[in-house]
Amino acid sequence: MGSVVQKSTGAKHDFSGATSYSESLPSLPTAGNGVVCLINFEGGENTGPTATGVVDSNGANLTKIQSYAQQNSNGSSEQWWIPSVGASSGTYSVTVSFPGSYVAGIRVQLIEITGFGTSIDQYNAAGGTTSPVSVTNPAANGAATDIVFAMGCSHNYNPGANPTYPPTGFTDLSYDNDSAQWNEFAYKICTSVETSTASWPWTTSGSEHAEALIFSIKPAGGGGPTVHPYMMMGMGM
Repeated sequence: MGSVVQKSTGAKHDFSGATSYSESLPSLPTAGNGVVCLINFEGGENTGPTATGVVDSNGANLTKIQSYAQQNSNGSSEQWWIPSVGASSGTYSVTVSFPGSYVAGIRVQLIEITGFGTSIDQYNAAGGTTSPVSVTNPAANGAATDIVFAMGCSHNYNPGANPTYPPTGFTDLSYDNDSAQWNEFAYKICTSVETSTASWPWTTSGSEHAEALIFSIKPAGGGGPTVHPYMMMGMGM
């Protein structure tokens, strides 16, 4: 079964006028392992920010899985990854580039994973203005031991909104809550085939601008069911 090897801190950074931000893993990843990059932007100047490039310290471009913004003027959430990282030396980092005038803050978290495949299984995103914000993959996972990553965020106008987290069955990766927004990154490794879902209820009664993103990756080799030789004989194989 695959596993999470390590993660970065995922701390939020506030700034004005910057055009990039770099996040580093605590130690060098093993060549061939995957690295997931979860990004949350806090918007500025009434314009929704998006990453214009995500590149690792080996010079490799990460692949964008999806992005979503419930309200463009306040921020957005994005999911990127590299399924097989190259041999690294020194410090392994990922640099996210973006239009500087559009970003008031950013949170980036890197997660190294091992034992998983090189393609995305399922993914989806959704938004809403009332509690809870929820998202469900469009179909069942293709394997019993998929890894699933989920992100919940509210670009809230009601400071102090306190979500219940992590979603049921998930493990928290990191969480941030300030006067502008809350957001959480989480993951789980499935134990059976399921249509994965994640939900974040919050405590304030006012309208929020919330978004949720989810995606899954199959284990290496596909993780399909094992057919016993005697079953194959019974089927005339």
